[in-house]
Amino acid sequence: MPLFERNQVVLAKIETTKGTDATPTGTNAILCDVVNPTVDGQSLENNVVRSSISAMPQKFVNKTVRATIAVRVKGSGTAGTPPEFSPLLQCSGLKETATASTKVEYTPVNSASDQKTATLYIYKDGLLIKAVGGMANMSFSGRYGEYGSFTFEYEGIFAGALDASTPTPTYDSTEPIEMKSKL
Repeated sequence: MPLFERNQVVLAKIETTKGTDATPTGTNAILCDVVNPTVDGQSLENNVVRSSISAMPQKFVNKTVRATIAVRVKGSGTAGTPPEFSPLLQCSGLKETATASTKVEYTPVNSASDQKTATLYIYKDGLLIKAVGGMANMSFSGRYGEYGSFTFEYEGIFAGALDASTPTPTYDSTEPIEMKSKL
């Protein structure tokens, strides 16, 4: 049975230990465009000789999840509080510095120890796809009179797919930013 594409919730959370599931919840929801993840991997054949003419089953290994996640540019609505897509910014090689009730700044990481990884959960109409240890490449687009948007090309280690109830997401109520300048 086909899945309803728009019945989807995307959660992301920075990992304390790289590659270890950070277990994101509904409070880690990211308001984004529809995400269509792909799971890639390598098939290992097992061509051993045995007392049967049937082949041994193949094994699917080195599985990765790739997902393109597009979000509108907007803040959290509270000075000093990161936006809901902060985990995607951080796993894209940006270091987050939050100054309470003032501002949040993102600067390029200077060392491998500063690089963060993120756990991503994608709920699609009753199916949960999990990825851990993920990093992303980020791009920005914006045209006069339209919303600015970040697009994250996320890739992580496949950590499972299972039937699961979609959690209730909590999104920031802040409106996205309309591009106002003709550059």
